[in-house]
Amino acid sequence: DVLKVWSEILIEVPDSKLILKSEQLVNKSTQKNILEIFIQQGIATERVTLLGRVASYNDHLAMYSKIDIALDPFPYNGTTTTFEALWMGVPTLTIKGTNHISRVGTSILHRIGLNEFIAQDKNDYILKAKAFSENPQYLSQLRNDLREKTLNSDLCNAKQFTEDFESCLLQLAKKHTV
Repeated sequence: DVLKVWSEILIEVPDSKLILKSEQLVNKSTQKNILEIFIQQGIATERVTLLGRVASYNDHLAMYSKIDIALDPFPYNGTTTTFEALWMGVPTLTIKGTNHISRVGTSILHRIGLNEFIAQDKNDYILKAKAFSENPQYLSQLRNDLREKTLNSDLCNAKQFTEDFESCLLQLAKKHTV
């Protein structure tokens, strides 16, 4: 389902390309199966790059310079990948899900103030991907500010998180103390 929606985005944004990177993609059979899905959706294989693990973490992070918008998978959202993308200045587009595994992207983006990158459903996801791709100036400006925005968000405020977590534990202990 994810690959079909990503295919729709590729159709809506004709000059776009998609990079998929996962250690499972070193397997030629896996690559063939994924490319077959894109072909069935009318996507030329030249528009899809499949990559396995890269040599170093620095090389991995450097790859974000080739990406304008990260597409969060669904129903299981990325977490580490989302943080890496944001840290490297790449906004991530996600779909607001109904449970923890499908709401991680929403939670992260909301905390740094990128609510416009939270889609309500698959159609909204496709529309937002197209709209953002048509606004390279906005993406460029966001790229310049995103690391600082992430760093100054609640997500990177360990002191506040610790105080909030401690308060929660104390309230629970107080509530359940006989």
